Amino acid sequence: MIGNQQENSACGQKRNFNEEQAYLNEQNDEIDVEGGREMPQNVVLFETGKTNRGNLCLWHEGYCFTRNRGTNVINFRCEQRKCPASCKISMENWKESSKFIEGILGNSGHNHSPNYSKKLAKERRKEILQKIEQTPKKKASLLVADIKSNVSDDVSVEMGSDQALGHLIYRHRRRLFGNVDTANNLLDIEFPDFLINYKGQNILFYDSRFYRQGEEDVVLLFSHPSVF
Repeated sequence: MIGNQQENSACGQKRNFNEEQAYLNEQNDEIDVEGGREMPQNVVLFETGKTNRGNLCLWHEGYCFTRNRGTNVINFRCEQRKCPASCKISMENWKESSKFIEGILGNSGHNHSPNYSKKLAKERRKEILQKIEQTPKKKASLLVADIKSNVSDDVSVEMGSDQALGHLIYRHRRRLFGNVDTANNLLDIEFPDFLINYKGQNILFYDSRFYRQGEEDVVLLFSHPSVF
């Protein structure tokens, strides 16, 4: 008799536990309907970042997701194109200035190891581009040396070789200030201020376009009062 009561009590507790667990799962797991199937979603907190081209990316546990546009949501996929991992964020939660944002991981996991150094490497490359705007005359080799002096070997490797970073700096300078040495028409050439000003003095001493207007050839003389 006592054994039957204990058995019935245990069965009742197990049934109640299963019902409670099912209720909790129902409350905690949001449902996503994709292709007619209902799938549980994994809500996580992503850290926002920028790609090398300045586009939005999301970081989670050493993995990087780049944007894959959708309709009512913003979809992301792993930056490794052969990796099936994906995630998404709601348009309502999205703000350009957000450092972190809540999103949903897809059901497919990554097929490669995480790379924590890559995130730091991208941040350091972004610092290089910012320093170009702050100190446009600084040599590329010095900019690279300054940034790489405070990073680990793994991050340094992920940043790329000094030569590759030098090309990055050159391309960014061209976007910011123009490519003054390969103008198709020399009569239309324009110099950014940082090229013709030195210690507060204009060093473009003579520009023939102001004195011999209409002529195809251009004569430019650069000098500084200190050499007179």
